[in-house]
Order: sequence, then structure tokens, then C-alpha cells
Amino acid sequence: MKSWAEEKFRQFVKANFPSVRVTKKGLPDFMVIKDDKVIGFIEVKRVSLLKS
Repeated sequence: MKSWAEEKFRQFVKANFPSVRVTKKGLPDFMVIKDDKVIGFIEVKRVSLLKS
């Protein structure tokens, strides 16, 4: 099941970069694919905006 953030990320990529697609490589990374070739990786980091 896709998370809300993952779905929003996929929608952003599809809207802004139509020739590129992203696939889930494993938590929390994604592969960026163009013309059936991997052109990059995206690492997602969790951050807290709350002051401690």
C-alpha cells in the first residue's frame, strides 16, 4: 500500500517530468528511470520540524 507522501511524490514527478518515472527500490529509496535506464536515486529522510 502506498503512503500519502509516496503518492504525492509520484504525482509531482509525473506532472513535472513526464518522461521520467520512479519506482520503489526499497524503503525509503526510489529509482528514477528514463527510457528504461536508471538515471538516479532518491533517498528520503524523515525530519521533524518540531523544536525539542
